[in-house]
Amino acid sequence: MVAPMSATPVAYDDLDLHWSVYLDERDVHPLRTPPRTRPARSVIDVASWEHRDKRAREIVLSAAQKRVVAPRTLREAVARRGMCRHRALIVESYLDAAGGIQSLPERSFDEIRREVGLPPPERQAVVRRPDGRYYLDVWWAAFNLAVEVHGIPHMQVEQWDGDLLRLNEVVIDGRRTLVFSSYAIRRQRPVVVDQLRRSTS
Repeated sequence: MVAPMSATPVAYDDLDLHWSVYLDERDVHPLRTPPRTRPARSVIDVASWEHRDKRAREIVLSAAQKRVVAPRTLREAVARRGMCRHRALIVESYLDAAGGIQSLPERSFDEIRREVGLPPPERQAVVRRPDGRYYLDVWWAAFNLAVEVHGIPHMQVEQWDGDLLRLNEVVIDGRRTLVFSSYAIRRQRPVVVDQLRRSTS
């Protein structure tokens, strides 16, 4: 539970009480009883109270996937929240949920690629198939290796199925393929480095 700094402490053994100086009508509904934080603020609070990075990310992504909150409202809630644990990770997570070019950690992947000693890849390489064409996130013809970077799993089954079938086509065509989450690119760098090295050695 989060309470304003001016509130009287409540003594319950099973209550985990947190204090905040950043609570106004934008974060606390003025008409609801008992007073409670709005969904976006609640998500940010719970994620920031988590001890594990991965769990904090899961909280933000699952709330966005289930449409409990919109990424825009998460951004606004973080801006008002002040200091909080996992702030950078929370921002990365709602950007991933929003999708778009800002969710693809290209700079982070390029740093990994240089660390491994690989040449610059072809990005968004076009692959043609009978029912149209699609794009590979990263492609090295010299290594016959494609790399796909995924933001978040799709709640829409049709889109998720489409992504999996597209990946199968890449493999069927004879291309070796590695798939990483954006979380792995940013936060599990040693694993990504190791797999890239072994795939290109």
